[in-house]
Amino acid sequence: ATIQRFDNTASTFGAARESAAYKASLSCIPCCRLLRNIAIASSGKFVPSILCAETNTRPNDNPLSCSVEHSLAKLLPLGFSGAGNEPSTIASEAASTAGACLFDAGLSLPHPSTNASRTLLPALVQAMVHPLSKFDFRREVTWAIWNAVNVPEDLFRNEDGTWRQDVNRGDVLMIQKD
Repeated sequence: ATIQRFDNTASTFGAARESAAYKASLSCIPCCRLLRNIAIASSGKFVPSILCAETNTRPNDNPLSCSVEHSLAKLLPLGFSGAGNEPSTIASEAASTAGACLFDAGLSLPHPSTNASRTLLPALVQAMVHPLSKFDFRREVTWAIWNAVNVPEDLFRNEDGTWRQDVNRGDVLMIQKD
């Protein structure tokens, strides 16, 4: 239901403020916060579950059009649409949620965060460079982009401190020095 609500929000703000669609769109803020908190909890353990969640409420729906990363990418343009405070706040929350979901982007495919970065990074960069983007929105977008490109060394270690088998230690250290 959360993902379907995300999908319907981008076109909502042209409607009257008293409409049911407008009121439903305001629930995107707590939904984004909820997903962000789940993504951050337990060092990102639940990010793959969030990014792999799909909804298919109608028989003819394309599941990819309802994925979380596509929904977040659709919400980001609200931050530079000039439609007011509510859409800008929704876009800021979507950017922050995207950043939490991209924390371990860069791991080898088919990792969901790496796959989601293909959709979210272009939308985040567009939001960053758009002339109508406000400072608060750009701050959240910058944080999201940083999460996608930053390579924390702890991400590539096991719980006992040893390097994971699927990671070349030299590559990680070289990326961190650049």
